[in-house]
Amino acid sequence: MFRLLRIAFWLSIVILLLPGDPERGEDAPSVTVLELMIAARDIVWDISHLCERNPDLCATGGEVGQIIAEKARYNIGQLTEYLAADDADTLTPGDAAVPWQEPEAPQLAAAGG
Repeated sequence: MFRLLRIAFWLSIVILLLPGDPERGEDAPSVTVLELMIAARDIVWDISHLCERNPDLCATGGEVGQIIAEKARYNIGQLTEYLAADDADTLTPGDAAVPWQEPEAPQLAAAGG
């Protein structure tokens, strides 16, 4: 979750530093680097104190995180078992009973005209 927030934050910073549309002129909003840094500090503080203001939200988020972790662990285990299964076990008794036969040698066409 915090990784996504960090990605969104830094992507926003990069986008804000890109040049704007020159045809917008004077009515375009402008933000200084100092205002941007103050806003970033406030956002970090706000996110870091979220659980103090909304303990129920954090409790629910923790439960959802546990459910996701348990489902991920179960499905990774299932995938690991599937990939580790021996392919020889998939043969039926009829498949294994077919006797081996040597392939026929290719016939060469008679040379001549």
